[in-house]
Amino acid sequence: MIFAIGIALFLFLGAWTRYSRYFYYSGMALLFFFVVMRSAYVSGNPDAYIYYSFFQRSPSLKDFNFQFWDYNASWGFGWGYGLLNAIAKSISRDYFVFQFINAVLVFSLLSMILKKSELTYKDKCFFLFVYFCSKFIWYFFILLRQNVANLIIWYILIDYDKNRKKKFWYTVRDLMLILIAMSFHSTAALFFIVYPFYIYLSKHAKGKSIVLLSLIGTFVLTFLSEFIFSSLMLVLSFIDSTHFSGSSYNMKVNGNVNYINYSLRICYLIVIYLYARASKKYKNVLICSSLAVFVGGLNHELVIRIVEYFAIGFYFGLGKVRQEIGNKKNSELLVLFVLFVYLVFLLQYIMVNNTPLITYKFYDASRMNMFYIGGQ
Repeated sequence: MIFAIGIALFLFLGAWTRYSRYFYYSGMALLFFFVVMRSAYVSGNPDAYIYYSFFQRSPSLKDFNFQFWDYNASWGFGWGYGLLNAIAKSISRDYFVFQFINAVLVFSLLSMILKKSELTYKDKCFFLFVYFCSKFIWYFFILLRQNVANLIIWYILIDYDKNRKKKFWYTVRDLMLILIAMSFHSTAALFFIVYPFYIYLSKHAKGKSIVLLSLIGTFVLTFLSEFIFSSLMLVLSFIDSTHFSGSSYNMKVNGNVNYINYSLRICYLIVIYLYARASKKYKNVLICSSLAVFVGGLNHELVIRIVEYFAIGFYFGLGKVRQEIGNKKNSELLVLFVLFVYLVFLLQYIMVNNTPLITYKFYDASRMNMFYIGGQ
């Protein structure tokens, strides 16, 4: 755990030093090393075991089923994720190779997003700090299929410009990217519904109206959660009946709203609305954050996966908030902001992991065999 805290502090310092460019590239290298070299044994999450078992059962490229829908039905996981496993399996049967290839894909997408974002190096360091504390610190993060789907959707969101030329071809490209994201995780299909709304809001809606509508909408969704969620599952079951049938997910909403997460998302949105207006991508960020707050009103465990498709608004927006407060040279505001950020991540970490002193362990191929269930 000390290793993770050290990386977080390194990224945080990079957001305030004049050598932020070096901190950014060094931070990316540290994060890459962190996720590639860590052992799934320290995860404590069943997904890590399932993904390892899936890799062992996956065929190499020469035996891979390239029929998109047939593959999904046969294997249960998306075609794109299966292809990634097949490529790695063709190189080596060692799971470390898959972990390395997966990490290269994730960090390549992340670098492309940060390049499109037009953030300064200080802002990029703070983006990575927020992203790391929210996601990287979960030891099973790099294995999640949805992480690749998230990053593809984030690229669409951050790259959208209502004034761009050749709009038709950009739209076709975006739709193709959504299909690729779906091949890693079926929940990306929801973005086909959201995408037209995102374009409409980008062209016509004002910032204050977007925020107000999302705040009102999230409270309405909280009371209508069961009806809306069951309708949502019906739509998703047509796309992927394996993962989104009534037997796969509890169709009832949770008994209690997670008020901490609920409140944090609203706090993020208000802070970004007030302090991130200097950003060239302010409208994109505000819409993403508002959609995250709006969708977060659905009271079900699956919703956190859907919220993640819009979480770039929070990560990006808080980076611009840092810049805005830093430019004003207001030490009191700066101290309060730093305390707020640390409090947020402390609460999130406690809620998710419940074990704040997990020991970091390096990958050990011999030990990974204990996770292979039903193998050869």
